[in-house]
Amino acid sequence: MKAGTLLAMMLVRGLLAAEEKTLPPITAEIGGVTVQLPAEWKLVPQGSNSAVRATNSGLGIEMAATRFATDLPVAQYAAVMAAALITTNTAAGFGKIAKSVDLPRAEIEKTIASPAGKKVSKEIVKAGAKFEFRSIFFQRVRHGDELERQFDIHSQAAEKKLFRRDLVLRGSGPGEIVQVTYTGPSEAVFKDRGIIKSVRPRK
Repeated sequence: MKAGTLLAMMLVRGLLAAEEKTLPPITAEIGGVTVQLPAEWKLVPQGSNSAVRATNSGLGIEMAATRFATDLPVAQYAAVMAAALITTNTAAGFGKIAKSVDLPRAEIEKTIASPAGKKVSKEIVKAGAKFEFRSIFFQRVRHGDELERQFDIHSQAAEKKLFRRDLVLRGSGPGEIVQVTYTGPSEAVFKDRGIIKSVRPRK
C-alpha cells in the first residue's frame, strides 16, 4: 500500500473518530427533570408526555422515565418503594432503609400502612414483582434555589440476571414525582456514574 493512500486512510479514520467523540448527547425532559444521555443511546418514540424511553443496544440497558402525582413526599415514596421490593428479612431491611434515607423507621412503617403507602406498595409490587431490594442511597441536587434529595434504589431480579436502578426525585407539578428506571444485564447499571449524573432537575 502506498504511503499516500495509508496516510489518507489514517486521516479519514481520525476524522471519523473525532466526529464520534463530538456527537451531541441526547436530551429529554419530563416533569421539570432533564435526562441527558451519551449519543450512543437512542430515544424510543412515545405517544405521551408522561413517559420517556431510551435504549443502549451496546450495553443492553433500557431507560424508562415517568412522572406521576402522589400524596407521598419524595423521601417517603422512595422508602415505600424500597420496602415493597423486600421479600426476605423485612425487619433488617426496614432498618437499612430508614438509616439510608435518614427517616425514623416508625415513620416509614406508618407511611407503608397508610392508604397512600398501601397504594404505592401495591403498584410497586405489581410492576417489579421479580426484583429484590439491594440498597438505597441519596444525593443532594439543586432544584431551583433549593437543595433537595434524589434517591437511588438498587434491586435485582431473583429469577434471572437482571439489574435495576431507580432514580426518584421531585417533579415540577404539585405532588409530582419523576422516576427514572435503568434496567440491564449486569451490575454496570449500578457502577456507571454517568447514569446518576444523567438525571437533573431543570434549572
